Amino acid sequence: MRQYAIPCIISLLVGALYNIVDQIFIANASYLGSYGNAANTVVFPLTVVALAIAVMIGDGCCTFVSISLGKGQREDARRAVGNAVVLAAGSGLVLTALYLLLADQILAMFGGTVNAETILTAGVPKLQGLGMTFRKAEYITDFAEKVHTGAFDLHAVEHMSDEDAIRELSSLKGIGVWTAEMILLFCMQRPDIFSYDDLAIQRGLRMVYHHRSIDRRLFEKYRRRFHPYCSVASLYLWAVAGGAIPEMKDYKPSNKNRGSF
Repeated sequence: MRQYAIPCIISLLVGALYNIVDQIFIANASYLGSYGNAANTVVFPLTVVALAIAVMIGDGCCTFVSISLGKGQREDARRAVGNAVVLAAGSGLVLTALYLLLADQILAMFGGTVNAETILTAGVPKLQGLGMTFRKAEYITDFAEKVHTGAFDLHAVEHMSDEDAIRELSSLKGIGVWTAEMILLFCMQRPDIFSYDDLAIQRGLRMVYHHRSIDRRLFEKYRRRFHPYCSVASLYLWAVAGGAIPEMKDYKPSNKNRGSF
């Protein structure tokens, strides 16, 4: 039994050493600190479950394979390795699916709910301790205060038209028109968002349609063309602007100096 237990003991010691190093690293990181260690401690029971499954598959398989090979049962050993690979992939998929389905419930169970009340309780100094600037922490706290008092109805925005939602969101401190448009596109998944203030979208239009510049009139022409699926067009234009098609170039005139004085 001792020879079979040694691999398990070593793996547990390595896991414990990793956990110690991880805690030290998190504690010394200025953008994490004690809050990062607290979060790591909260999810530790879930980490133990994942490690237990890994140890069962890894060490258990290795032990069984060693025994099988010692007995000359190569087919059993080969089958055990195959089963371990399938179990490892399957357990990973199951744990990921459980997280995606139960993330909010798990966070709530451990007191990790993020809402207006918890943000206000934390306050600006603690938010800054998480790595954000004072100004951003102030904006977030102001937003939480308005949601808490009912001055801003977050749920009502979901039922507004694009124009009204952008107007309502951009009335908040720290949120401009472009930010509001990105919230509608990515967070609310609105299908018809096309931002004139987005320089990458303008670059994509220049590259695809060979324009030297994009003014408001030309931009509105393409908005009408892409309606009601402007969000899809935005995603493609971002990809083009980022170099997804190497053969395409930006037709914007160069600002390089043509001579020296």
